[in-house]
Amino acid sequence: MPQFSPPDGFQLIDQINPNVYGTNFCWAPDGESLAFSNGDTINLWELRSKEIKNIIKLPPPHCLIEAITFSNDGKYLSFIDGTQNVFILNIDNNKLISIGGGFNFASNMEWAPDKLILAVVRGKTLMLYDLESRKFIREKEELSDAIFCLSWKRDGSQICWGTSNGSIRRGVLGGLQTGSKVHTQTISCLTWSPDGKVLASGSYDRSVNLGNRQILKGHRRPVCAVSFSFDNSLLASLSLDGIAKVWRVLDRNCVSFLDLKQLSSTRSNLMFHPHDNYFATPGPKGNGVIIWQFDINYLSNSIPIEEKLYMPKDSNQFEKEYQSAMAEVRLMEKFQSNFSNNPTCYITYAWGIQEEENWVKDFVKELEKQGIELFFDKWSNSPGASLPRFIDNIEKCNLVVIVGTPNLKLKHKNTQNQTIVSQELEIIQQRVINGESIIPIILKGNNEESLPIFLQKHISLDFREDENYYKEIFKLILGVYKIPQRNIEDFVEKYWL
Repeated sequence: MPQFSPPDGFQLIDQINPNVYGTNFCWAPDGESLAFSNGDTINLWELRSKEIKNIIKLPPPHCLIEAITFSNDGKYLSFIDGTQNVFILNIDNNKLISIGGGFNFASNMEWAPDKLILAVVRGKTLMLYDLESRKFIREKEELSDAIFCLSWKRDGSQICWGTSNGSIRRGVLGGLQTGSKVHTQTISCLTWSPDGKVLASGSYDRSVNLGNRQILKGHRRPVCAVSFSFDNSLLASLSLDGIAKVWRVLDRNCVSFLDLKQLSSTRSNLMFHPHDNYFATPGPKGNGVIIWQFDINYLSNSIPIEEKLYMPKDSNQFEKEYQSAMAEVRLMEKFQSNFSNNPTCYITYAWGIQEEENWVKDFVKELEKQGIELFFDKWSNSPGASLPRFIDNIEKCNLVVIVGTPNLKLKHKNTQNQTIVSQELEIIQQRVINGESIIPIILKGNNEESLPIFLQKHISLDFREDENYYKEIFKLILGVYKIPQRNIEDFVEKYWL
C-alpha cells in the first residue's frame, strides 16, 4: 500500500500491480471490471471480488502495452503496443485483429459511443476504423499541427481532438470541421462530461479549460489527464508532479487533491468509474493502479482546499537540484571531454527595461560560472572599444543566445540608425541560413511576440516562470557543451519531472 494517507472524502479500496511501473488502465463500460496492462499482459480486475479474474497474455512481439480502451459494448479492447501498432482484442475468444502501425500514443485512441468505430491518429491525420467492415472508413486531411488527444461526444454526434498549438478541432462523420484556440501550449488530454454539456481539456500550459472562458488554474506541472464523475458534478485532473486535483464543476473550486508522488510519463491516466463513486489513479510514482472510493456528497459540499497544502518547493530547493544535476553530469566519465574546452557564447537582448537587464546580468554570471566564455554587450563593448572587432567576435562565437522579449522584437524591427543592431541582426540571420547554433529563450511573451520572424519557428527555452529557471538553464548549458539531447532529457526527467 502507498505510504500516504487518503485525504478527507476518499477511502483507499485496493492497490493493483504495485511493483509494475507505467501500468495503463481503463474501466469497462458496465463498471464491473478494470482492464490494466502488465508488460505483454492485459488483466481484468473485478470490482466486487477485488480479484484478477481474467489474464490475457499476448503473443510476441507485443512486449509493451502503451494504452488500452474498451469498446462501448464492452466486448472489445483496443491497445497500442510498444511498436505503435494498434490491435483489437475480442475478449470472448481472445482473437486479435491488427489494424496497422505507425499510430500515435495513448490518448490518441477512443471508440465511438454508439458504433464499433475506433478513432486513432497516425501522425497529423485522424483516422476512423470500422470494426464491422474491417477497414478505415474516413481519414481527415493531414493537419498542420500534431494531434495529441481526442474524445467523442457521448451521443456520438461529434469527435474533438486537441493539437500541439493549443487548439481544439471539432468534426462530424460528414466531414465538417470547426476549431478554436483554448490553450497557449499543447493540449494533452480531452474528455466530455457524461451529459455531453462540457468538454474539458488539459494542457502543457498547466491549466484545465471547461469552455466559455472557464479556466481552472493551480497545477504546477503540465496536465496529462482529465476525467468527469458519473453525475457530472466533479472533474479530476492529473499533472506530472503526481498531484491529482478534484474540482467541483458548479463553482470551479478545487475541493480535494491526491499526492501520487511524482509521475514521469505524460501518458499517465486517471479515471472515474462510469456509474458509481469509485476512482482509479496511478500508484505512487506511476507504479500500478490505486482504486479509491469517494464520498460524493462530502466533496460536493466541502469548502475549497487551501492552496498552501500543495505549494511548490522553494527557490533554494530548485537551486540545490540544479547544482546536484550539474555536479553529476560533470563527474560522468563519458562527458569529461565535453567539458574540457571553454565554449564561446554571444548574448543578445534588448536594453531599456531595467528588470530585464538585471535578469540578463544574473543569467550571464551563471553561464560564466559554468566555464562558458561570454560576449555580452555591456561588458564586451565598453566606450572606446573597436566596433568591427566586437562584430568579429560575435561571428566567431560557438553559439548565439537570444533573450526573447517584446522589447527585443521591437529592437530588431526598428534597426534604422542603429548600426550595431543592424549588423547584429545580419549576423544572426546568416547563422540561421548556415545552420549554425542559435538558441532562442523566452523571458516574456511567446515566440511570435518576442522573437524576429526568422526565429519564430525555432524551438525555444521557456524562462517565463521562475520555477523553470534552473531546469532551463541546465538544458542550455548542457546544449552549449554538446551533451546529446537524449542524455539531457534523461537528466531533466531524473531531477525535475
